Amino acid sequence: MRAGGPGGSSNSRPGSPEGVGSPQGAGSPPGQSGLGSWIEIVEERTGDVRNPPRRSSTSRPGGGGGSLMSMIGAQAETNPSRQGQPTQHDDGREQQAATRQEPVFGRAASNRIEQAFAQSNSMVQPWVLGRMYNIVDRIAFIACKAVPKEYDGSRFHFFHVEGLLTYYPFCDDFGPMNLSAVFRFCEILSVKLESFPNETIVLCSPSDRRSRTNSIFLLGAYMVLEMDRKGHEADMPLSQVHPRPFEPYRDATFEPSCFDLHISDVWKGIARAKELGWLDPDSPDAIDLEEYEHYDNPGNGDLHMIVPNKIIAFKGPVGDLPDGRDWYDRNSVRSFHPRFYLDIFHEMGVKCVVRLNEAKYDRNVFKTNGIEHVDLYFDDCTVPPPQIVVRFLQVVERTEGVVAIHCKAGLGRTGTLIGLYLMKAYGFTAREAIGWMRVVRPGSVIGVQQQFMADQEATMHRAGERAGGRPPESLLTSEELEKLCIFQESQRVGWGGGASPDSDMAAAVLGERVKEASDRRSTAMIQRSIQGRGQRMDDNLAGSRDIEENDSDVDDQSAPG
Repeated sequence: MRAGGPGGSSNSRPGSPEGVGSPQGAGSPPGQSGLGSWIEIVEERTGDVRNPPRRSSTSRPGGGGGSLMSMIGAQAETNPSRQGQPTQHDDGREQQAATRQEPVFGRAASNRIEQAFAQSNSMVQPWVLGRMYNIVDRIAFIACKAVPKEYDGSRFHFFHVEGLLTYYPFCDDFGPMNLSAVFRFCEILSVKLESFPNETIVLCSPSDRRSRTNSIFLLGAYMVLEMDRKGHEADMPLSQVHPRPFEPYRDATFEPSCFDLHISDVWKGIARAKELGWLDPDSPDAIDLEEYEHYDNPGNGDLHMIVPNKIIAFKGPVGDLPDGRDWYDRNSVRSFHPRFYLDIFHEMGVKCVVRLNEAKYDRNVFKTNGIEHVDLYFDDCTVPPPQIVVRFLQVVERTEGVVAIHCKAGLGRTGTLIGLYLMKAYGFTAREAIGWMRVVRPGSVIGVQQQFMADQEATMHRAGERAGGRPPESLLTSEELEKLCIFQESQRVGWGGGASPDSDMAAAVLGERVKEASDRRSTAMIQRSIQGRGQRMDDNLAGSRDIEENDSDVDDQSAPG
């Protein structure tokens, strides 16, 4: 029995989200819209919230060839409405530079496009809106407010991804796109290349920095996953373009960014996950796409498998739901009782739950149902004390099965400890770990926790090398513990250290803001999924649109977060 929309309540199980669309400014700062009509996807899901397609060789998308196209198993849907308001993100210098350029589109447009396309990527090129840039053979990129009215139609096939993808911001974050979006973009581009074998496929992006950053991110992800390029190789096609046309990714807050995550960091994180078999449909450790999309919706539990068959991150359950219910919508925010997760966790092989926030439920709900429970509390939006790090690594490495970790929102503290484990057990760099986690679970790792991970990278690598990659013989040495303590001490004078009244207050306030932003984002996603029910795509490519000659309705209407 399907649930109603957020804001109401029911004792029936919440319905599986049948669509995820693009909310108008969900979690966005005032005056900004979501990615809206430019990047939007509504996907159908059916069935009970706790019973998505079972994990088996027949239900898992894919199963042959190792191509990501084979992992797309769900029938897509589309929302025909176009949302969003004009938003400018380009700085004044870019606008002035674009203004000074001779008109790109006009009588000699075809020649200009071909000349720009033919420019060698080994030469320094200026960034110009409306100029075509070669990415790899038969794939190109252009950012423009209006598509070319004149071009050689026999050489180029222009398309954009209207109706396909969206990023739901928490605060001032705007990406990267999540794993589902990456998979589906790879499918669309692969089909385009096959359908137009004699043409160069050109992805058209809105002209603002954030939209083109996400567009280029998807192209680079395609290169990594479908063309076996390394993470740094995905950055090479545009490495000689100046000024850099991208904006660094940031954490899920409205605070000034204290740590820039570069687009190449995310590509490298994806590449590392691919090397480990996590994105190979033929690998037993591959992430199940249908399962991922099901639980990615906050109406279905808000949980993500970060490390296949080993680590789950999820939103913290609560125990004070009325009338013994397993889930409840209060003030348009969906909350879940620990009972809600029991069947899900047994299905996923979870043997232990780690709680990082204050107790909001009775731990015995898990323990009496065969799931161990460990409390490792530390303050919200701060870095973990050394003893917490050591104990967490011990728990994960000594648990024969999956470990599910949560804090309040399942983002900051949860992501930080999982990131340390990724570095130690699998050799991720800090930036790769943050990039990978934000693709799988957007919003992971907050504020000072980002630099903490970077500073502990060498320590985690040394501990992992000493263990030979075989847990549980990996306890940190006294020297490594001292390094952890040194960093923690350095934070005692800052807003994230949790040692002074001022820093305690700042961290607590930031934590509450992140939780509120997470709730707003969840509400918007659930509401859009309800609105999108019953709308079906004609085919899997309905999330993209070819651009015909003289088609000029592609503009800068919508920008992410």
